[in-house]
Amino acid sequence: TVVAGETVTMDALFKSLIIHSANDAATAIAEHIGGSVPGFVALMNQRAVDLGLTNTSFANPHGLDAPNHFTTAADMLELSRVAMADPYFRDVARASIVVMPTDPEGNERIGRTTNLLITGATAREGVPAVNEYDGTVGVKTGFTSQAQNTYVAAAERNGRMLYAVVLGAEGPRSHLFEAEKLFDYGFDNFPWSGPIALGTDYVPQTPRIEPEPLFVQRDVEAYIHLAGQGLLLAEPAPLLDVEDVEPPPIPVVEVSRSAETGPKNVWDTIVFWFDRLLSSG
Repeated sequence: TVVAGETVTMDALFKSLIIHSANDAATAIAEHIGGSVPGFVALMNQRAVDLGLTNTSFANPHGLDAPNHFTTAADMLELSRVAMADPYFRDVARASIVVMPTDPEGNERIGRTTNLLITGATAREGVPAVNEYDGTVGVKTGFTSQAQNTYVAAAERNGRMLYAVVLGAEGPRSHLFEAEKLFDYGFDNFPWSGPIALGTDYVPQTPRIEPEPLFVQRDVEAYIHLAGQGLLLAEPAPLLDVEDVEPPPIPVVEVSRSAETGPKNVWDTIVFWFDRLLSSG
């Protein structure tokens, strides 16, 4: 807990917010950057507009239920992807513990991550155990009485990053189990895919399996399963230069034929056949 009047570094406040979901740290950060909570909220909403989060409206910096405070799974995914592109944020989001400076009375302040897919957690009365999920690198959990359990999760394996967004999950740690199911399905069933276009139409240059044309709408970063279209095949080997070889000559046999003159009357016929008989004898 941040104590009124103490001095805390921005680094410590941010780590407490992301790792341990410290709402008091969120308020302190907002007042420092925006001059006031309303001033910071205005900055948040402007940033949402800049990122194209058309179904998001912020009313406070910590996410507790409030009028005109809402978002969607798609917007939370985009916001998380932007945040995870920052190396500092990514390092904090995957951390399991934050050690704050001691409070003014000398008490230790240690916060542990609420993202239990990073560390796992044992069971307690009425709350099931959670196993550590291999590859989890973020991002953030949440809970309010209206939103229930919420979670934007990120996991990376073999250079492939998957995100899972869970909203409105009911029951202890339910958001963690739902995210785990989504990750299992994604890693088991999705072939590798990657960004192929931004702001341009895509026209395939190789024959495709599906009969319908493939296109990417402008201003949408699209992901397609490249492997399914044969677009991830290795670079073909270069064609070899082969000298032209003269084909072997085809034997030609010349044949000349001339028609023999046949007999023209009875006497000539007798003579003709008589000569044939003599020559055959």
